[in-house]
Amino acid sequence: MNKRVSSILVALALAGFVAGCSESPTAQYDAGKATLEKARLAEAEQYAPALFSQATDSLNAAVVEMQKQDDRFSAFRSYGKAKEFFIVAQGLAEKAVVEAAAEKERVRLQDSTLIAEIDSLITEANKSIAAAPKGKGSRIDLKVMQADITAASAALTAATGQFSQGRYLTAREQLQAVRQQVMKVTTDIQTAVSRLSNK
Repeated sequence: MNKRVSSILVALALAGFVAGCSESPTAQYDAGKATLEKARLAEAEQYAPALFSQATDSLNAAVVEMQKQDDRFSAFRSYGKAKEFFIVAQGLAEKAVVEAAAEKERVRLQDSTLIAEIDSLITEANKSIAAAPKGKGSRIDLKVMQADITAASAALTAATGQFSQGRYLTAREQLQAVRQQVMKVTTDIQTAVSRLSNK
């Protein structure tokens, strides 16, 4: 009798397990999708691209697996693999949110340093131009260099505008370009001043 009762209990437990596995994991899908959207809003696609891509791939794989099981006869459906993919996707998306925040802050600080550095370089370049000897023919060269510095200053203002709007990656690209431009002009000024001083 006890053996029969045990067999019935095992059968019921197994039936419950199979039923659980055969239920479409819509809750896990919703959770995974919501977390991925949270990561997207946190700009993880830009600041944590590897994790965001992995999370997206896992979510897509889970959806494919879920649809594959949906197409099977109900008695043979098993959503265990899809659920695993959804859990992985959610975990990766959560990590992407954290990593994106850290990377965004790192880039913000890097941009702040670049802005201060470029501003200082422009100030020094203007001082060097103003103090440069004004020999015959040198005025044209210095005028061209002054125009380059003025253009760099305008570019710095534009990049700072991107920074102020929180577009740190765009600002970083622009700032790096401006820094190269200013460094080149600074070198040109030093060369011109040295040449004029030796005349």
